[in-house]
Amino acid sequence: MKLFLALLTPLLLVSCAPPLEVSLFHLRGESSLDSSEPMITAEARFRYQRNIEAEDRKQKHGHYFTIRWKKQLERTPNEPVQVKLAYIQPDQGRTPRFLETAVTPDQPNQAEFSITGPEYLNSGRILAWRVELHQNGDLIGTEQSYLWE
Repeated sequence: MKLFLALLTPLLLVSCAPPLEVSLFHLRGESSLDSSEPMITAEARFRYQRNIEAEDRKQKHGHYFTIRWKKQLERTPNEPVQVKLAYIQPDQGRTPRFLETAVTPDQPNQAEFSITGPEYLNSGRILAWRVELHQNGDLIGTEQSYLWE
């Protein structure tokens, strides 16, 4: 019985992993480069790369979304996956804005979106967001922030 449980535990842990993962990074300013957290410092350096001037760095401030999903989410292997990001910023009330991209089967199961530059500097930080994956018109995965209604 113990052997059975020992073999079953890794399978349960793998099957409980989320099929859709959304990573959000908020680059607020130069203070991110001096963070005591190495991961934050590394991400900030990556986003600032090749931007030496202060104004160029300011244009990089904002939100960066990285969306990853598992292969088994895809229903049709030869069809692209549509990744849709809806988000709300303070200046727009409850009306969401949308970004969308298509990921073809020969690409990794990953999409990136950024809300930076004038859109971020004029409209403010993102208050709520929702990510949807569609294939052949069918919703195949979704994830949202706690504040999304």
